Parts: sequence; structure tokens; C-alpha cells
Amino acid sequence: MNRSITLSPKEHKALLEAYRKSSQPWVRLRAHILLLLHEGHSWNTIAAMLFTSSSSISRCRRRFLQGGLEAVLQEREGRPAGVLVWWVVLVVRWVTEKTPRDFGLLRSRWSCATVVLLLW
Repeated sequence: MNRSITLSPKEHKALLEAYRKSSQPWVRLRAHILLLLHEGHSWNTIAAMLFTSSSSISRCRRRFLQGGLEAVLQEREGRPAGVLVWWVVLVVRWVTEKTPRDFGLLRSRWSCATVVLLLW
């Protein structure tokens, strides 16, 4: 089973540009994976060279085959920012409106370690 890909000259040029100029590490990694697949390197070689897993290579290849370059270079999927923002707002509210004693801790002032302990 051939698990490499074929890039058009236009796609090759776009991936090279993304690899060389993108400030996003995930864009550079995806572009690098696809360029190496196009050159016919084995998945084991790519994984060893880029310190990545075969599942990352598979995801990148599948994304390219299903959606083309646009799918590869678009923003990452992940946890919605709203969840993170909610936690930040909660912690800021704790630190500004309450003391560690309100949480049953024997401290009167906040420290980073106290916040971490509370979150844990």
C-alpha cells in the first residue's frame, strides 16, 4: 500500500512557503510532513526525523486528501477558548475577591503555589 501523496507544482510551492515563512509551528510541521510524503519517504523515517508519531502523519495526510491545502493550513481544531476563559475568570475572581482562608487554607495571602493547590 502506497501511503505517500502527490503534490501539484502549485501545492508544492505553497507548502514550501508555509514551511519556510509561517510563524505557527503546527503549520510548519504539517507542511514538512506533506513535503516528505511527496518525496516518498517512509512513515518511520518521517516520524524519526520530525520527532512525531505515525498518528500525526496519518492525520495530516488524511486532512490533505480530504480537504486539500486549505484544510492543512487552516486553524487548529481544539478545545473552545470559552472553557479556558471561564477558568481564568474564575481564578481571577477567587484571587481578587476572596482569601485563602475562605477555602479552608491556613494562609492569609495568595501565592502561586496556593492557587495551584486550590486548582488541584
